[in-house]
Amino acid sequence: MHPEIANFVSDTFYNGDLKNGGTAAEKAFQFSSFNKPVCLLSTSNQPNHYETWLNPSYQNELEAKYVKEIVDALVEHCNEHGAKGETVSVAVITPYAEQVTLIRSKLKDVIGNSGNVLITQEDVASVDKFQGGERDVVIASFVRSPKPNVYAPKLTFVQDLKRMNVAFSRPKKMLILVKHL
Repeated sequence: MHPEIANFVSDTFYNGDLKNGGTAAEKAFQFSSFNKPVCLLSTSNQPNHYETWLNPSYQNELEAKYVKEIVDALVEHCNEHGAKGETVSVAVITPYAEQVTLIRSKLKDVIGNSGNVLITQEDVASVDKFQGGERDVVIASFVRSPKPNVYAPKLTFVQDLKRMNVAFSRPKKMLILVKHL
C-alpha cells in the first residue's frame, strides 16, 4: 500500500510497528480533486446529511450520492488518462447492509462495465465481507449521522478497532473516507 496509508494504519493500530515495502512513487495516484493517498469527504455542512434507520440497518442517501460521484469521476479520469489495458481496481465498503444495497443500486451502470476501472458487485460490500480483500482505491462510507435530539444507538462500528483496521488497510493506492464529522 502507499506509505502514507501504511503509516496511518501503523500508527493507529500497530503502535508504529507495521512496515511497508512499497514506495510513494510506485503507489502514486490521483484523480479529480482527490490528490492525496488518504482523502476525507465530509458531509457535515450539507443539508440532509442524516442517516435513515431501516430496521435492522442504516443507510445514508447523501453519502451514497457522493460515492457515486467519486466513482463516476474516477471512471472518467481513468478512461481519459489511463493507459490501454491498465485497470484500477475499486472497492466501496460500508458497515451497513442497507448502505451496500443503496450504493449498488446507484452504481449499477458502472459495475462490471467501466473501461479502465474494475468494480464488481462483490466490490461493493460490508466491511466484514471485504476482510482480506484489497483494491487500488477504496471508498469507505461510514453512514452514521444521527439527527440532532433524536435517540441513536451507540456508534459501535467506529469503536471496533478491528473493523476500522479492515476498513483502513484495504487500499493499495488511495483511501477515500466519506463521513459526517
